[in-house]
Amino acid sequence: MCKLVLHVKQKLDELDNLLNADSTIFSNTRWKLVLSDGFRKSFIELKSPQLNREVLQKLFKLGGGWRTTVKNSDICDTFQHAKVYKVRDFYLIWNTDMEKKERRFFQIIRIWGILSHKHVARTVQHLENLFSMYTDDYLDHCRRVQTEGYVFIFCWVYPFSRLVPFIL
Repeated sequence: MCKLVLHVKQKLDELDNLLNADSTIFSNTRWKLVLSDGFRKSFIELKSPQLNREVLQKLFKLGGGWRTTVKNSDICDTFQHAKVYKVRDFYLIWNTDMEKKERRFFQIIRIWGILSHKHVARTVQHLENLFSMYTDDYLDHCRRVQTEGYVFIFCWVYPFSRLVPFIL
């Protein structure tokens, strides 16, 4: 179904419509994907429809719980919280974050950008600086891993009143 939607949107030159929060392509994924404005901007600037499709397929796989074990050999991957996945000559930057819903927090995937090699280090350093303002408890919940076979599934956190995202 995902491939069909991608194909039709590509033919109609409407791939950027798939980046809406209520997009049908991400409505049935295990993980909630939150796409930043920076990602939307960088996605729209991609010139190749094939590359757009590959990026959307990678997002769909991430939303389904897939994670790669392959390291990027051309990028220093010593980041604490940001993740970088290669898609052709570009890099998808994302992290696991928390979102509050009703009386509890749950893990989400926040997509920050699809960037060329020269912009990755600066962007990741900016994100790491942002993450340094988070409390250790909050970051521990973001890093928590739960799997079903080879698929990563998100974790719930109870109760929300004890989890403070930022250092005050």
